[in-house]
Amino acid sequence: MLWSSSAMVRSAKGMATLVALAAMGLGAAQAEGVDFTAPVDPAAAVPTYAIELKDGELLPPTLVVPAKTRFRLHVTNTGTKPSEFESNQLRLEEVLFMGMEATMMVTPLDPGDYDYFDEFQPGVMGKLTAKEAAP
Repeated sequence: MLWSSSAMVRSAKGMATLVALAAMGLGAAQAEGVDFTAPVDPAAAVPTYAIELKDGELLPPTLVVPAKTRFRLHVTNTGTKPSEFESNQLRLEEVLFMGMEATMMVTPLDPGDYDYFDEFQPGVMGKLTAKEAAP
């Protein structure tokens, strides 16, 4: 595929816009004194947070989300073997073969810590922390 210089400029501007939007979402949370994980699309009506399953790793290992807010988890298996995203506390479970993705709705959570893990990889644990935003 041939790219014109104007197409490359538009692509670079689009990427810069996405980076700026992500930074604004993170910056607003930090300004309130709580370091929330930046959602995939800060302008979305229902925030979505991404988790990657990758051959015995959960990326990121910790998510910090606003308490009392409905959100989505978008889980992707980028590894070379099947994985099972599971959280007993969140009542979520999804088997993901290589290259698969799943999006799960999470009901508003009380402040606290919620574990998640890869059932197929013993010892691979992650933590979701729900925090109140500063008034």
